Amino acid sequence: MDTIVTLEELESIINVKFPRTFHEIYKSGAMEWLKHSYDWLNQNREAVEMNIESFFYRVGGDCEPVVFPAIQETINYFEEMLEYDEDYKLGKVKINPKYRFIPFAQMGSGDLYCFWYEENKKEPKVTVYGHDTGDMDLLANDFDEFLFIQLWTSVVDWGDDINDDSIQAHIRFLKKEYKELFQSGDEDKIKSVIESMGEPKQIEYLV
Repeated sequence: MDTIVTLEELESIINVKFPRTFHEIYKSGAMEWLKHSYDWLNQNREAVEMNIESFFYRVGGDCEPVVFPAIQETINYFEEMLEYDEDYKLGKVKINPKYRFIPFAQMGSGDLYCFWYEENKKEPKVTVYGHDTGDMDLLANDFDEFLFIQLWTSVVDWGDDINDDSIQAHIRFLKKEYKELFQSGDEDKIKSVIESMGEPKQIEYLV
């Protein structure tokens, strides 16, 4: 049985606002497949894969978006993983009340990409939660930067051709300066911009 959850319904369910660019991509129709359950996806994989614009479905890299009907379940999984920290389980530490983390994608290893909402900040940063370490690393300062990093990772680390139809279809989701870098095809320049961002830094999120 299929369960359909729109982005607006998801935001109402979990009481959060997703990033502006996330909404723009959703409105383009590229996230249509994310509205459905995994049962539906298992039955319609060929059709989703045939669509080069299916958001991060055919793009390489270690990033699999979580379908909207499963977001709450993934939040529950994140909270269960936190329980492996004995201090957290006993209530000696907790997530900083000024923070909120919402997982929206995952790696093959089970690590989670999360939106990091901070009090009084309009747009969330993007972190990676290590499910086997409990570490929370800052990956990108916003969703736009995250998209840029993921597309470049798919080209460099996963061997996608920068001119591949799926990569090109996703370039339009990038903000102007990142889009121009990809359109230039100057891989060395893109690499230097990525390197200037530095390595992910661990953040202290428990207090």
